[in-house]
Amino acid sequence: LSTGSQGEPFSALTRMAAGNFKGVTLGTNDAIIISASAIPGNEKAVFGVINNLYKQGCEVIYDALTEVHVSGHAKREELKLIHALVKPKFFVPAHGEYRMLKKHIELAVSLGIEERHTLIPEIGMIIELTKTSLKPNGTVTSGRRLMDGLGFGEMESIVLRDRKQLAEDGLCIVMLGINKASGELASGPDIITRGLCMLTKIA
Repeated sequence: LSTGSQGEPFSALTRMAAGNFKGVTLGTNDAIIISASAIPGNEKAVFGVINNLYKQGCEVIYDALTEVHVSGHAKREELKLIHALVKPKFFVPAHGEYRMLKKHIELAVSLGIEERHTLIPEIGMIIELTKTSLKPNGTVTSGRRLMDGLGFGEMESIVLRDRKQLAEDGLCIVMLGINKASGELASGPDIITRGLCMLTKIA
């Protein structure tokens, strides 16, 4: 059993596939079963790991070849077991889409938790918890943060707008030097592009 079903760079399976996991060497006698489907957006990383496993000589079985997908999420009966073991007084589900959180609240209530002791949180919500109550109590600033190089923090909207435009349209700069006295070309032209590819022919 190993981590790495989503091609995480430092996971055990990714390092085994690359041949740099201490103590485990894969080869032609090994069969690898990847029992999780690639999360949308992770396909490139997952298939990179599968390709490396094949390069090591392994047999690889994954969901594109046969039905081996196994969910990593608990089923209803397993959730019931956790509730029975923990016996929570308050319940705040914190993972999944809203419809899933709503169903989990309904399950908790059916198992005896008072509905007033449950809450579906929103991003940024402050939750006040006392010995007898659970309730929302304001919000904090939340959402995406821009990380740029070594620093991070709030970024002005104009900067984000410019970066978005650069990402979508690209940038082309032409630099040349002109002799002010004669009007003749003294240097260049030099063409610099970012975010686009140009084929140019200068006579």
